[in-house]
Amino acid sequence: MRSRNSKRPDRARLVFSLTSHRVVLFTVGGVVRAAPGKLLHSWPLERLAWVSEPALHSGVAQALRGEIGVTGEGVLGYEFARLQVEDGRSLIKRLARALKELETS
Repeated sequence: MRSRNSKRPDRARLVFSLTSHRVVLFTVGGVVRAAPGKLLHSWPLERLAWVSEPALHSGVAQALRGEIGVTGEGVLGYEFARLQVEDGRSLIKRLARALKELETS
């Protein structure tokens, strides 16, 4: 998480998860396979202001990148690596749908 005015990108390997009511970030745990480790932060969906359309960045290190606006905190940038692009697209679509449903209810 960084503020929009921050010049320093915070790059870390994290596990990004969406539940029916929250977005959560975990450290990467596990020795052989990446799995959720320590809980870093959790935001209720009501605190999320918007989610950008993800953009696919091509090249050797292909990645799906975008941002999520968190009310009162700043902007959460996300990146899904090449092997997780399709799962990342699906997760961001689910998040966008959940935010739209919150707006209409």
